[in-house]
Amino acid sequence: MKKKLLSLLISGVIPFTLSAQDTAYIKNQALSAQNANAWISGKFTSGFMQTFQGTSTGGTRHYDFFGGSATPAGANLRWSFVLQGLETGSNVGTDFRIWSYADNGTFLNNPFSIARASGIVSIGTSLAATTINTNNTTGALSIYGGANGINSYRGAEIGLRGGGYSTTPGEMSFHTGLGGGGTAQPERMRIDANGLVTMGYGLRLNNATSNNISFDPVGLGAPTFTTRSVGTRITLHPALGSASGDYAIGIEPQHMWFSVNIKNVANGFKFYAGNNQIGRIDGFGATDWEGQGRFKGWYNANGTGPAAEIGISNGTAVLIGYDRTPGATRYIPLALSGGTTSSNQTSITINEVGVGVGTNTFFGKFNIYDPVNNKASITMQSNGDSRFWINEGDNALKLGGVGGSTPPAQGVLNITNQGLVGIGTLTPQSELSVKGTITAQRVKVTQTGWADYVFHKDYPLSPLTAVEKYVTSHQHLEGIPAAAEVEKDGIDVGEMNKKLLEKVEELTLYLIEQNKKIAALEEWKKQQESRQH
Repeated sequence: MKKKLLSLLISGVIPFTLSAQDTAYIKNQALSAQNANAWISGKFTSGFMQTFQGTSTGGTRHYDFFGGSATPAGANLRWSFVLQGLETGSNVGTDFRIWSYADNGTFLNNPFSIARASGIVSIGTSLAATTINTNNTTGALSIYGGANGINSYRGAEIGLRGGGYSTTPGEMSFHTGLGGGGTAQPERMRIDANGLVTMGYGLRLNNATSNNISFDPVGLGAPTFTTRSVGTRITLHPALGSASGDYAIGIEPQHMWFSVNIKNVANGFKFYAGNNQIGRIDGFGATDWEGQGRFKGWYNANGTGPAAEIGISNGTAVLIGYDRTPGATRYIPLALSGGTTSSNQTSITINEVGVGVGTNTFFGKFNIYDPVNNKASITMQSNGDSRFWINEGDNALKLGGVGGSTPPAQGVLNITNQGLVGIGTLTPQSELSVKGTITAQRVKVTQTGWADYVFHKDYPLSPLTAVEKYVTSHQHLEGIPAAAEVEKDGIDVGEMNKKLLEKVEELTLYLIEQNKKIAALEEWKKQQESRQH
C-alpha cells in the first residue's frame, strides 16, 4: 500500500501537505490515480517507481533534481529527466533526455540524450566540446570483453600519458590485448602533443565502398611519405598475396618514378577527368591523349637513342628526327602520314636529300607523287570552287584552272618531257605551240638574215611580166607558201616576215622603175608640147 501510494505521489497526481497535527504517512491509492500533488521533505525509499507524465515535442520533465531546499520551480533546480518527441510509429519519439539548469534555475542545455529507436547516445551536443574523463592510476580507458566485465579478458586500452592537462604536454596511446586480465597491452598507436601519429604495425582501411585517407587542407605543405628502403616508394598491390606485382611510386637519384608490374601494351597508366579517361601511357611508353598539347622548351642531350623531338628552339617551333646515341648523334628521316583508310595514306618524308610528298625516292629538294593516280598534283584553291592546279602525268606537266572538283585531262599550259610547250594542246609540235589566239603589245623575233639583199645591185629582180605569169599560174606570189600549205604546216613568223619584206622591197624597186618611166614620159610630153607652139 505504501509503495503504490508513494508512486502516485511522485508522479504528481495526489495533492499532499502535512501540518504539525497530521500523521506523516501516505495512504494506499493503488485503486485509482488521484489528481493531486505531494511534497516530501524527508528521505524517501521505494522498491518500484513509475511516472506517467508522457512526452511532448518540446520535452516533458519527469524527475527534477535540486541543488538545495526550494520549491519545485525555484532557483536551485539543476537537473531533469525528460521524455521528448511525439511518437510517430516505428519506435520514433519519446526519447530520453537529461537537461541541465543554470544557477538561477533556468534551462541551460541538453548534455545527454538517447534516441529510443536507434539507441544512439549523444553527449554534450549543445556544449562547446564533448569530454570523457577517467581518473585512475594509469590514465587509461580500458575496454573489457566477456560476461564478467572488468574481471574478464582485457581487450584494449586508450591511455593518456604525460603531464597534466594544462602543464606538461602528454600523449595519447592505443593498446591491444594479447593475454588475459591484467596482462600488459602492447602499444599499437600513439598521438603526441604535437599531433604526430605513430603506428606500430601498419594502416589498413577496410570499407565496403571505398578506402580513403584524407588530410585537412591546412599549412603550407602537402602530405609527405618517407621510408628508409632503397628507391623510396609507395607500393600498391592489385590483390593480397606474395605473387602480386608492384604498382609503385618512388624516387631514385635525381628522379621520381612511376611503375606498373609488367612491360606490355595492356598494362599502363591512365589519367581521368571525373569519370572520363583523358589520357593513357602503356607499358611500352606509347601515349594516347584526348586534348591538345604544347611544348615550350627544347630537349637537351640527356636522352639516348633515335626519337622524334618537338619543342621551341630560338623562338621557332621545331619537329625533328634525331638519334642521340652517345658517340653517334645524327639526324634521322622524319615522316608525317594521314589518310581515311588503311591504304590511301599520304606521307611527307624529310631526309638528307630533300622533302618528298607521297614518295621517299627523291630526285631533288622537293618531290611530289600520287601513288593512287600514278601522278603528282598540286592544287591551290580560293574560298570558292575556283582552283589552280599543277599536274604531272602522260609524260607532261600540266597547269590549269578548274571550277569543279576534278581537273580536266588537258591543262591550259602543257610542257612535255622534250621541253615542248603547248598552250591549249597536249601535243605541241615545236618549242611553243598555241591552239588559239595570241594577244600581245609587242612580239620580238630574232633570226639570222633579213631581206636587205633585195637592194643589192646584182639582185635578180624578176620582170613584172614574169611575176604576172607566175601569179596567173599559181594564185600566189613566188616564194610565199600557198594557202593549203599554210593550213597544213603553218608558217614561220620570222621567215614569213622576211618573205613579206622581200616582196615589199621588190615592190619598192618596181615602183622606182615605174617612177623613172613616168618621169621620162612627162619630159617627152613637155618637149612635144613646146614644138607645137
